[in-house]
Amino acid sequence: MGALYVILFCCLSGHIVLFRGVALGSRILYVTAGGIGSHYPSSVGISKALVRRGHHVTVAIDQGSYDKGEDGRYFPPNMDIIPFQRSLSLATSLRCIDKYVRSALRGCSPNDVIDELPPPDYPGQDDHTFSDLNEGFCNDILNNTELIAKLSASNYDMIIGDSVFLCYVLLSQKLSVPFIHFGLTSMVPSQHDIFAGNPVSPAYVPERASELTDQLTFRQRFKNTLMYHLVRYFYNKLVLQTFEIVQQRHSLRPDVTFQQLIAEAEMWIFSSNFLVDFARPLPPHVRFVGGVLTGPPSQLNKELDVFANSSGEAGLVVVTMGTLITSQLTEQQSQAMATSLSLLPQKVVWAFSGRAPSAVGNNTLIVARIPQNDLLAHPKVRAFVSHGGLNSLHESVYHGVPVVCVPVFGDQGDNCVRLRTRGMAVKVDIKNLMDTTLYEAITEIIQNQRYKDTAVIMSQIAKDRVSGMSPVDETAYWIEYAIKHGTQHLKPRALQLSFIEYFMLDVLAINVVIVIAIIVGIKYTCCSRKVEVAGQ
Repeated sequence: MGALYVILFCCLSGHIVLFRGVALGSRILYVTAGGIGSHYPSSVGISKALVRRGHHVTVAIDQGSYDKGEDGRYFPPNMDIIPFQRSLSLATSLRCIDKYVRSALRGCSPNDVIDELPPPDYPGQDDHTFSDLNEGFCNDILNNTELIAKLSASNYDMIIGDSVFLCYVLLSQKLSVPFIHFGLTSMVPSQHDIFAGNPVSPAYVPERASELTDQLTFRQRFKNTLMYHLVRYFYNKLVLQTFEIVQQRHSLRPDVTFQQLIAEAEMWIFSSNFLVDFARPLPPHVRFVGGVLTGPPSQLNKELDVFANSSGEAGLVVVTMGTLITSQLTEQQSQAMATSLSLLPQKVVWAFSGRAPSAVGNNTLIVARIPQNDLLAHPKVRAFVSHGGLNSLHESVYHGVPVVCVPVFGDQGDNCVRLRTRGMAVKVDIKNLMDTTLYEAITEIIQNQRYKDTAVIMSQIAKDRVSGMSPVDETAYWIEYAIKHGTQHLKPRALQLSFIEYFMLDVLAINVVIVIAIIVGIKYTCCSRKVEVAGQ
């Protein structure tokens, strides 16, 4: 009998291991967006989480971005990295981005219709647009026979891609592997029906770059509706059409549009939640998981820890404008910031690259890079000055730190408006930065207790998660779910409906015809009776 139990136990154990192997032994290809700001560490963070859960993860990355990350900050030894060459260097890509950032800092509106709009010329070495970069980068991948052969031989179960660079959609067709979109910024409202089959109403969902709230007047609804259609038009013209050219060139299912290929995604996962976004309806295969870089802090290095603890009762202010903006600040802007910070009774840690402004005060420690999530968790931190990047705002919410928002471009203005609407941020215009502007804003959020009280409540909500899963672990969970079960049961039928069918215009037309027929019939009957009465 004992031997029978042993055999039964071994059989059951074998089945359990086999079942777990389906989920925990998957082969996943992550196609990164390259060394573009916070997109890079976010994608690597998700890859690390998948490796921790027992998956085999390969990261396909251009050589320039790979070289940038070789210092060990990004790549663990148990992750396969496949670097590949590209025709336009990483430096060229970054110069193109720099042009866009400079144009926003020097007076152009940060609310260009979409990030892909080519920026105004400035003295530089290139005139490439984002469309050029997307097309060239994607062709580099699909034309690389050695890379494609290596990826094909690996038999991946799933491809994960950053939605800022959609070439992975075409790569999935090349490799015949399903794919999942990961978005570091929230889903653009005008793209809901393109990607997820559920159009949202501009009556209460503010469009990207509108800097509106979800409570709109008639004039704001009119503006939001115009923005909705403009953003949709330019996204189609400058992004979707670019990739469709590549799709047709490589004969990747030329019978369908690139927009239709996008809609075949197994899932859409976004590093967002409804604390830093306004509520809206989402189909089951679209998931908002929260900030993937948030979590409990690690130990600060000795210099930062000593400096923070020396700040006394006044506390500490953390200042960072993001990796893409700091080096592009004008001298007037950086001097104005330095002057404002020097007036504060608090100590200041300022992430700043390049030559420090002459107005930097004795209370300010300038560092090239800060461990932002870890520093914001320090109990001495009283305020956070940020450009309004979504990762940064998620971290401030998670740790309950009020924010002075200084948006520059892209979704940053929208992010700041949302946090201001919640009551834990004030917004400052970068183009009107004076010597006391930041000082006044920081003083307001530190001395007015309601900002801190709101931030604490927001932090409690952000940390109250299902089963205690962190955002990055929830992301990994949904990737595993899609691999194990597929997601056809989660996708709404709306993805297969035409515009006429979705909005029931055909049914409406029939109803209108019926109503008109009834009215005409009644009118004809009444007129006939009047004629009969008159004849009698």
